[in-house]
Parts: sequence; structure tokens; C-alpha cells
Amino acid sequence: MEVLEGAERERTRSIAAGFPEQLSLFPEFESRMLGFVDMSDVAAESFVAVLNEFRPQWIMDLRVVPFFDLGGTSRRGFFQLFQQLGIQYRDVSGRLGVTSRRDVKLNAEVAAQLMSEMMTREPERGLSGPVFVLLEEFRSVSVAAMTLPPLLQPRPKGGWVSRVFNAATLVDASSNG
Repeated sequence: MEVLEGAERERTRSIAAGFPEQLSLFPEFESRMLGFVDMSDVAAESFVAVLNEFRPQWIMDLRVVPFFDLGGTSRRGFFQLFQQLGIQYRDVSGRLGVTSRRDVKLNAEVAAQLMSEMMTREPERGLSGPVFVLLEEFRSVSVAAMTLPPLLQPRPKGGWVSRVFNAATLVDASSNG
């Protein structure tokens, strides 16, 4: 584990500290939530607020190039935050060997199968949510939100409940904290 240095550590701590843990009014809903996040134009504070609010068990990254340098916060800072929040991060496209958005390996069935396998390998977490899927553009988010939920197996009782997050909804969520 890498230790954050100076200003980066303080920035990550101050961002996370601004959003206290909240108890959910709908824990069953959140355990079935499959959140699709459009990471284009996302601000660090908004993304951190959503992570703190929903506390995903998993983040599955389907972006070709997983980029976390959002508004001065580094990849290292986000990985430290994931660890603090108990979030399991997986670079799905990297594990599939995807090299471009048009890569044949980045199709819903293949991605869902790998995601399901990764989540079921950890029985203490299992295939429960919230699960966030990070994508690079609105079109990809829309397609994934329609195709992935029925493919992730085993499905939770009652099925997955999809929610789409973009720059605007992330800002709304961060202003509620």
C-alpha cells in the first residue's frame, strides 16, 4: 500500500471528512443497486460525495483508460479512499485486455461474466451492491444500464435496480451532503 504524501493526503481526508456516513432508509434497495457512472466531466468532490452516500461494495471500471485525476485529486488518493470506505475496485477492461472503446472484448456478455466471477470469488461480499460501474461517455452508460443488469449472475432477490449518475446528478448528490 502506498502512503499519500502531504497535500494529497490532506485533500483526500478533507474531501472524505466533509461527508459523514449516513444510514440508508432503504437498505434492501441499496443492496440491489447497480449504479452506472458517466465519468466524463465529473468533479472529484461530487464523485466522493456519491461514494460516501451510497458506499458501494464494488466499483467495476469499464473505461479503457481508468483515469482518476479529477480536479487535482490523484489516482493514488482515490485508491486510498476506496480502501478507507471498504470498496473493492476492479479494472474490468484491463483484465479483459481491452485497448480501445471499439474492442470486441468489451461487450456486455463478456464484461458481465467477468464481473460476476470477480464478485462471487469473495463470498464475504458476494454479488450484492451497491455496485458502481464506471464508464466514459453517456452512450456507453445508456447501453450498459440496459444490457448489464440481466447478465450479472446470480441476480439479487428482486433483481438489480439500475441508477445512472452523470456530472449533473453527481453535483446534486454532493449538494445534499
